[in-house]
Amino acid sequence: MEINQVDSILFDLDGTLWNAAVLYAKAWTVALQQHGIDTIIDEEDIAGLIGLEQSFVIRSLIPAFYLNKASIIVAAVEVETERLIQTEGAPLYKRVKEGLEELHQRYPLFIVSNCDKNVVKLFLKYHGLELLFVDHRTHGENHKSKFENIEDLIVKYNLKKSVYVGDTLSDQKQSELAKIPFVHVNYGFGRLENYMPSFSDFERLTAYFLQECYQSSK
Repeated sequence: MEINQVDSILFDLDGTLWNAAVLYAKAWTVALQQHGIDTIIDEEDIAGLIGLEQSFVIRSLIPAFYLNKASIIVAAVEVETERLIQTEGAPLYKRVKEGLEELHQRYPLFIVSNCDKNVVKLFLKYHGLELLFVDHRTHGENHKSKFENIEDLIVKYNLKKSVYVGDTLSDQKQSELAKIPFVHVNYGFGRLENYMPSFSDFERLTAYFLQECYQSSK
């Protein structure tokens, strides 16, 4: 992969820029209990589902007997998720903000996520990152797969040599469907054996892109 010719970077959100597993677990627990389902969703329950499309998450977290209430429960989850992001937030991974500020000086940055429709906007506002990203797409707002949302951004902004940065095998597959290179970070929720390039922290990821940028400008 000729990464030194990259003209834009598209990021996954969960497991790549921040870790909101605890927040999502709280939101699901509250929503389920509001509708008479006495269960507690924990971080481990959520970790294996992060990054997947909503239909799969619903089947995994809502007991079959209550699936007829799925749309109501999901709406409650969305309300509680938005409230928690604004009141408690969730942590960025180490040096993500600093790295994004540096990358923003060289590359147009985007986010493509399978999260609910307002999560990216609230994430950006909570962490003060609004000015660093050109645009974003979420499954929650248009019900499209990641690769379709990647393609939409590529067409809209006439991107020629984009890469997608994510943490899971699903992210890699969506990149392949969109026909763009994938860059892996292994500190999130997914593990890819022997995949390259792969980075153990955001600081190394940032240095990689900036080093390649420098070399390509020589």
